Amino acid sequence: MQTLRAWSRVLLMCFAGHCLSAQNSEKSLNPRALQVLDGMSERIGQMNSCRFEVQIALDSLDSELGPLRYFNVCELAYSGPERFYVRSEGQNGRRGLWYNGLDMAYYDFEKQLYGLIPAPEASSIAAIQYVNETYGIDFPAADFLFPSFTDDLIEAHDRIEYLGVVNIGGRRCHHIVAKAENRNVQLWIEESGALLPFKMVIFERRGSRVTSYAAEFSKWEINPGLPDGLFDFPAPTDARPLKIAAKTIKK
Repeated sequence: MQTLRAWSRVLLMCFAGHCLSAQNSEKSLNPRALQVLDGMSERIGQMNSCRFEVQIALDSLDSELGPLRYFNVCELAYSGPERFYVRSEGQNGRRGLWYNGLDMAYYDFEKQLYGLIPAPEASSIAAIQYVNETYGIDFPAADFLFPSFTDDLIEAHDRIEYLGVVNIGGRRCHHIVAKAENRNVQLWIEESGALLPFKMVIFERRGSRVTSYAAEFSKWEINPGLPDGLFDFPAPTDARPLKIAAKTIKK
């Protein structure tokens, strides 16, 4: 069976090695931080399948109520090169996404609406990227599955530092921060042999306002035996079809 790293290689062309070498000379990159990030990517890339949970906290600004924080819980499962399943529950209700290598299905559990989304048959990562860019659908934690995760982080930030090992809720984690002009990304990666992501926080400045996004990972299952039927969407008999339109891109 192909690993996550093998079936994600479609994105590696985004960053040619000679381009990174030319740009790294102008950046401040801590070698220990890069070693941990590469170790995490290698660990994830060796998986044939995985299942985990992500708890998300997102800041938003309401015109009347001011700063608000919303929470969302997502269950994700990936298997082989062409299957994934995402189920989320939060401010926008309960929703699910299924991809079996041929079709992607979306379902709103509360409104009982479903839609089929045309997606490329290349790989789950290619499907995720396409659907995000075309329909504006976000996939929590998908960045960690990209084999180019470290390179992407370097490309988007001017400085990456290693802040040592800290204890969070009984877990010893490597603390890494990546800084750009208007963005600060902090990662906590388990120190154990698993080297799995435990927590991520993103602070972003937009004018005079700073927003934050936090994600905490738990319930990791590495190489579980996931049945193929988990990634097929059986439309409920009382569900109504929904036409999902591509997002409007403002130029």
